[in-house]
Amino acid sequence: MRNWPAVRARLAALLPTLAAALAAPVFADQTNYQETLPLVYVILIISVVGAGLVFAFLLYAIVHFRDPATKGRRYG
Repeated sequence: MRNWPAVRARLAALLPTLAAALAAPVFADQTNYQETLPLVYVILIISVVGAGLVFAFLLYAIVHFRDPATKGRRYG
C-alpha cells in the first residue's frame, strides 16, 4: 500500500505553488488579450484601408475603361 501521510504532505506542499500558478494571470499586469489588442487594431486598420483602395480602384476602372459605344444603349 501507499504511504498516504507522505502523499498528503506532498500535496499540502504543492498546493500553494499550484494556487500561485493558477492565480498568476489574475494578478499579472496585462493579459494576453490586452497585449495583442493593439496589434489586432493595426491589422484591422490595414485591412480596411486595403479594401478601400481596392474598391476605389475598381470604381475608377469601371468609370475610366467603359466603352463609349455603349453610351445611351439600353440593356435588358
